[in-house]
Amino acid sequence: MITEIKIMTFHEIKKVAGNTWALIADPVYSDKDGNLKSGYLLFFHQEKEKVHQYVLKEGSESLQHYTIIFTGELPKDQIFELLCNFSTQKRADFNQSINNRPDTC
Repeated sequence: MITEIKIMTFHEIKKVAGNTWALIADPVYSDKDGNLKSGYLLFFHQEKEKVHQYVLKEGSESLQHYTIIFTGELPKDQIFELLCNFSTQKRADFNQSINNRPDTC
């Protein structure tokens, strides 16, 4: 349970949240590698869906800048699916830019 909302480093967030999905307000990212450096830990839960429900119920209008991250270690054999949400034209431009590879999305 979060008793005090204060800015925390990513290391501090991981220590508090453990292996969970965490809602971070006002995230600050590293310029060098794009990783999360700090933010305000608002909520965390084992189930990602619960974090989404929290956003919708408690703060979707008041949260302007936030991210949801997994703070635990990912299994090495975990497979992630990249969801394509490009417009048709952007997808075509992207495909052309990578040597006309076929559209697999």
